[in-house]
Amino acid sequence: MRDFDALEAFARSKRSPIGYEVFVRQLVEAGHPREAATYFVKCDAPKRVGLYVLCNDWRAAGRECKERGDKNGLEQLKKRCPNSLNIIVRELEHIAASMK
Repeated sequence: MRDFDALEAFARSKRSPIGYEVFVRQLVEAGHPREAATYFVKCDAPKRVGLYVLCNDWRAAGRECKERGDKNGLEQLKKRCPNSLNIIVRELEHIAASMK
């Protein structure tokens, strides 16, 4: 699975009957999280935060929570964020503060 242009063309050719979450998960599993990110917007909104986390894009997960007005989800995200990512936790706290 390295022909990302063909995969994207296939994904645009018609609506996927199984959704696009499977595209994201397979690309991440194959070690291609950047390519997986192109399919997030096609996934159901409630699942996007978890998909961003799957790709280790904690900032984007936080922004998604903010866009949806999901304060509880943002709090859960801060708790799940690895301690080694202190700067990201601070950014998530800043996002949470801007939602109040």
